Amino acid sequence: MIDYHTHIGQFYDIYTSPSELIRVLDSVGVKRFACSSTTICEGNYDKVLSEMSELVHISENRVFPVLWILPQMLSDDGLLRFINSGIPWRMLKIHPQLHPLSWQCGSRNLQKVVRLAKHLNLPLLIHTGESPGCYPSLFERAIRHNPAVTFILAHGRPLDETISLMQKYPNVLTDTAFMPVEHIAKFCHFGLAHRVLWGTDVPIQRYYNRKEDIMTYYKKRLCGLRDVVSNEHYEIIMSNIIYNVQIVKNSNIMDNTFICAMLAMHTLAAKEAFGANAVVALNAGELGVYENNPTIIEYEQKGYKFCDANMFGEGLERMETLTFQKVNKS
Repeated sequence: MIDYHTHIGQFYDIYTSPSELIRVLDSVGVKRFACSSTTICEGNYDKVLSEMSELVHISENRVFPVLWILPQMLSDDGLLRFINSGIPWRMLKIHPQLHPLSWQCGSRNLQKVVRLAKHLNLPLLIHTGESPGCYPSLFERAIRHNPAVTFILAHGRPLDETISLMQKYPNVLTDTAFMPVEHIAKFCHFGLAHRVLWGTDVPIQRYYNRKEDIMTYYKKRLCGLRDVVSNEHYEIIMSNIIYNVQIVKNSNIMDNTFICAMLAMHTLAAKEAFGANAVVALNAGELGVYENNPTIIEYEQKGYKFCDANMFGEGLERMETLTFQKVNKS
């Protein structure tokens, strides 16, 4: 069983440590899980990074770490810190209910996050619901224009909008966090079980119902789902896989995920500084040397001019990106 929607961290007056979450998931038979830290709502980057690093360490290859992006992380150094943290992020997340104006469809913030998801080849989880800024239909344009990006509409609310988007766009999925089991059955009825991800929002229920043990709640959810869907649909939902994951630990080699992340970040910065026609490429020549540089020569032949350079990494693993701008021919 895979749970695609879990949390650690601070949620109002309740705190869940990485070891607590794993204990709960172990008790109900969860083999793998996606997880983000609710501590991010405090804006405490250091604490979130510490929590997620601990979770990755003690869970080994069971966790899909979720990078929960706040709007301010796109303007301060937050997003770069998280991408450069060494945590193997497997999903991006935004929460429009908390920041309804910041994640409006067509906004530069949403465009940046969607581009980042595309560059990193990671799914984008969007909190949906019936609060301002959360309706799934508000994100249809982004979904339509980015078929290579997988959009997960968390909670699947409202039901009719979510089903409509899933029927129209194959890159749309939903998860079952806080979703009535009758709604889950509706997705199965419309032949969408293979795009429904089991998710529970555990342990957030502890805040809303302090009398019920979280493991009891989890088992009730599983039994409730079995009562309303076929065994076939139940097994499909519990085993849906949206990506294969290999977590590389203690590697001395800069992996492709990190390189792609840095390319994505530098591309976002380049387009901010030099316009939409700016492109970024890895330097195939000697670092810091731009005369007779093979990458610069290649792009100049394509009609670009060299604008900027940025290095990243350390020691022998140091690399460099070069920024180019398309030359307008008059």
